[in-house]
Amino acid sequence: MIGIGIGVGLQMGRGAAAAPPAPTENLLLFTEQFNNAVWVKSGVTVTANTALDPLGAATADRLAFLLSGSITQTSAVLGSSGSATQSGTATSTYSRFSVTASIDGNPYTGSVYLKTIAGSVSLSLVLDTDGTNVRFSISDAAAAAPFTVVAWGAQLETGSMATAYVMRTT
Repeated sequence: MIGIGIGVGLQMGRGAAAAPPAPTENLLLFTEQFNNAVWVKSGVTVTANTALDPLGAATADRLAFLLSGSITQTSAVLGSSGSATQSGTATSTYSRFSVTASIDGNPYTGSVYLKTIAGSVSLSLVLDTDGTNVRFSISDAAAAAPFTVVAWGAQLETGSMATAYVMRTT
């Protein structure tokens, strides 16, 4: 069974509507550094620390997508089967996008804060495996033209819903 959802709202910091569930361990590395080599880029150019994050600091990264672009991190979490894709529309206000998948019968949730520079674009979050490990990807959802988004705070965790964001710098 695969559950898919898109969360809208910050779930942290100023302006949160309700307290998020207690944080768990973030299984991704360099979760605010999309320019790091652990994030494999295909048709995506990253400009680090060029935009305000949801908390007001200049730590968010710009991701410039070409057609069919994607940015992926393969985690150390073992997983041989299962996948889910969630598509949504990013706008000029931060939203926390999330996707939940059953990997080898266990629930995992991937999430990231995204917004556009201008207008709106359709994006996909993908949680799947490479046959050995769990992967988390951000990609365009059949975009008709290149676009740029601002990304901050990627997270992969066990469980069927996104909890409070936990930063990982290593």
